[in-house]
Amino acid sequence: MVVEVQAAEVVIEMVMVDMMDFEVMVAIMVLILVTVVEEAMMMVDQDMETKVVDMVIK
Repeated sequence: MVVEVQAAEVVIEMVMVDMMDFEVMVAIMVLILVTVVEEAMMMVDQDMETKVVDMVIK
């Protein structure tokens, strides 16, 4: 009986570690996605500014 309880505790601990690893992985993916979107938005802003300047010059 004691062995079963200890085995169950080990399994629960492993699941908790896996869940934390998954949460960290998701957080990293979100940070990467946010960074990519922010960089893309900056590129679009720069492109729009260039087009506005070109329109004013013409």
